[in-house]
Parts: sequence; C-alpha cells; structure tokens
Amino acid sequence: MTDTAPITASGLYAGYGRRTVLRDVSLSIRAGEVVSLLGPNGSGKSTLLKALIGLIPSQRGDIALWGKALRSLSSRHIARQLAFVAQGAQAPVGFTVEELVAQGRFPHRDAFFLMRPDRHRQAVERALARTGLDALRHRPVTQLSGGERQRVWLAMAIAQEPQVLLLDEPMTYLDITHQLDILELVGQLNRDRGVTVFMALHDLNLAARFSRRVIVLSEGSIAAHGPPQQVLTPELCTEVFGVSMSFARVPGISAPILYPLHTTSQRR
Repeated sequence: MTDTAPITASGLYAGYGRRTVLRDVSLSIRAGEVVSLLGPNGSGKSTLLKALIGLIPSQRGDIALWGKALRSLSSRHIARQLAFVAQGAQAPVGFTVEELVAQGRFPHRDAFFLMRPDRHRQAVERALARTGLDALRHRPVTQLSGGERQRVWLAMAIAQEPQVLLLDEPMTYLDITHQLDILELVGQLNRDRGVTVFMALHDLNLAARFSRRVIVLSEGSIAAHGPPQQVLTPELCTEVFGVSMSFARVPGISAPILYPLHTTSQRR
C-alpha cells in the first residue's frame, strides 16, 4: 500500500431510503491511527461505519479507500484489506467458534489458498489465541454468552488479517476486565502490525485513553475532531451529549478523566 490515507470521505450524505442520517461528513483516517468515533445514540456512528465500507449506499459525496473510489472496488478486494465488526451481529446456527473464526479467511480463498492451507490455519490459530478463545473453539457460538460472542466476532476479523479494522461498539456485553482486554488487544494490533483502527465507542474515558484522535458526531454531522485532550471539553460535553462533566488529570496520562455530574435537563 502507498502512503495514501486508507479511508477518506468528502461531503458524504447517507441514510436509509429517503431518510438522511449523515449530512456533509468529510474525514480522513490516516494509516496507523487509532481513531474513536463518538456521539449520542442516533447521531449516525453505525451509519457512518457502514457507509465507509459500502454496506449502505451514499446519497451524495465521495468515499475512497487508499485513494480509490469505493464504488470502483469489489467487495472481495475491500474484505482483503478491511475488516468490520458490526454491533449486535447475529451468530449463525450450527457454527462452532473455530468454524466461525475461520470464515475470516474467506476473502483470501483462491488458488494460493489451496496450495498453502497452513498459512490460513495459522491465522485462525493466532486469532483464537489472541482473543482467549482456545478453550471454547469447539463450542457452538449460539451457546456462548454475549461477551464471548463479541470476542468471536473480533477473532474472525483478526483472522482476516486486515490493514484496517472498523469496530462498531466492540465492548457491548463486556465487563470492564474484558473491555480493557479488547482495547489492549486492538492497541497491540496497531503497534505490532500497524493495523489502522476506527471504532465507534460510547465510553468517553475509554476513547480518550486508547485513541490518538476522536471524531464526534452530532445529528449526523461532525461536531469536533482532534486529540481527545483538546476535543473533550466541558463545552462540547454539554452541547453534544447534554451532560455536565467534571474533569480530572492523572500524572503521566495526557487524556482527561471525565466524571458525569448530571444531565443539563436535570440541572434546569
């Protein structure tokens, strides 16, 4: 790949049918970044992630992956470079953990796959090990807890060996220990393999802790973007989230700690 940004959007409008959710969104996700997408429920986070990889069509504007128009790329080509973990994905009936994780290798199945099945098997084994799913590999996915299923979907994305990882609320159903496990794993993929990460999160503190940059959506448009210590201000939290926050600093950590006090409606 070149130095061209893996994901760019310009003047993007997107939605469902005649309903427009995203309005005039322009952004660039640079190679090697970890970027969090923030915003209230209904602000368009999931819609944006889906639009960027072509799961929903754009109404207006341009989307490019590595400088090439998204509409000119095949779904197979996109899947070889980019993995997406959707929020609330449904587990298929009859698949074991190992079988579902192995589906991450599907975009790479060609003549070379038949000649080198060991490479694909190793990718699956690494994904199972990294997500702590070795002991569950033979369990039906439908018998797992919500948090365990979430790890299976992430393992499948890791097995895909993407250059870009898009995550839509990856901590759903996870307790704080597993939330940190997932984010530390994502950070490790970024540091060790240079994987670019763009993830939608609800937890502002986790986004500030693990992201180099945040993008804040409000009513389908970008309200702010930049380093979390510059973007996550009391004024923005009040305006976008309707919450009054107290801020604290921890020695050695540049990102602020946000403590919610009350909603602005309660204060009134």
